[in-house]
Amino acid sequence: MLNLLKGKLDSGTREFFRHGKNYLTASVFIRGLSVISIPVMTRLLTPSEFGLIAVFLSIVTTLSIIYGLGTQTTVGRYFFETNDDFGDFLGSNFLYLWGVGFILSLTTYAYKIEISELLDLPLPMLVFAIVIAFTSATYATVEAYLQVTKQSFLFTRISMFRGIFSLVITITITYYLNEHRYLGTVYSMLLFSCIFFFYSLYLVRNIVGFDFSWNHIKYSFLLGGPIILHLLSSHIINTFDQLMINKMVGAKETGFYSFAYKVGMIFQMIVISLTQSWNPIFFESLKHKNYDNIDVISIRFSFIISALALIIVMFTPQISQILAPEAYSEAISIIPVIIIGFMFQFLYVLYIGYAFYAKKTATIALITLLCGVFNILMNYIFIPIYGYTIASWTTLATFLLFFIAHYINVRLFIKPERVMAFKGVVLPVLISMLLILAYSVV
Repeated sequence: MLNLLKGKLDSGTREFFRHGKNYLTASVFIRGLSVISIPVMTRLLTPSEFGLIAVFLSIVTTLSIIYGLGTQTTVGRYFFETNDDFGDFLGSNFLYLWGVGFILSLTTYAYKIEISELLDLPLPMLVFAIVIAFTSATYATVEAYLQVTKQSFLFTRISMFRGIFSLVITITITYYLNEHRYLGTVYSMLLFSCIFFFYSLYLVRNIVGFDFSWNHIKYSFLLGGPIILHLLSSHIINTFDQLMINKMVGAKETGFYSFAYKVGMIFQMIVISLTQSWNPIFFESLKHKNYDNIDVISIRFSFIISALALIIVMFTPQISQILAPEAYSEAISIIPVIIIGFMFQFLYVLYIGYAFYAKKTATIALITLLCGVFNILMNYIFIPIYGYTIASWTTLATFLLFFIAHYINVRLFIKPERVMAFKGVVLPVLISMLLILAYSVV
């Protein structure tokens, strides 16, 4: 039966599913390890230590975005240029990352005491965060190379290996520390970021060249610079609502919303995993003007996402019972709203690809910034009035605005030779949304 189904699919769709399966496997595996670690770490750490790790991880994420300089995007885009100097481009970007990263590290270290006090973070943790962000930027760039070259199986194996051993080392170090046990996570991240820094260089040893070119740096600076703002704004959108709920309503309500958001992120994880498979196929199809391939795969992609969203919503009560005690049950009502928001995120991710291909990253950053401001304003106005549940609706509205803005940008400003079939992509999503709302009301 499976072979018969494979025979009915075109090669592009089979390729999409093959790579999508690998990325999804890696995402599910890593997310599963994260879930497994929660009951273990909460028993090894005090609540304050657990909270300190959360702050540390947020800072590492922020610094990693800055140190990354948007090179994940530029490497992915330059690969599809007609130039035959990709190896030298990759090498120039490594030198660019290390040079700017070194300057950023010196600057941050010079003001380490002031920054540590501002963030209310122990000074050693700030220094470790700088080192982790610096080394992680190189590996993240190589990850982008693995994705555009469709080495999804290798990507998955590396992710799973890193996830397993990182968890084991973290728990082991934490267990044997007599005090400051929160440093177990920090030491583990530091160890693996350094290991994978050198391993990433080993992976590209046969293709990377170090014939430095300022044109390569200029390309990355102009294309990747705005991406930093885009990623930072996206990071704010994903975390700021919880900070505002905690400030305006209370910690208990923040816990409810955070739980609902994490359940919704099961669906988001699927979207992101399949998007990792979609992007290289999309860029390659645009390069060769294979627009029919884009239409066929994007429509099937849309049907899959729409069906999965509906299935997850239908089993939301059961999923929630497995993940949390009954005390969290009141948060179940907003999970469908959060999932619908992520469905709009899926739609805008499809259309944002045209902007990436056209190198309009400044426009991407501007749209993300405006949507981020919109999200913060809506939460600031409505959370005090309607409570924490309204944050799910403001998130939905923000992703809807993202989709509308990127669709208008593609149609009116980028104007590609041909845009993917709008009805075929959007209609299944809208039908699924209506069914989700109807199911939630009933």
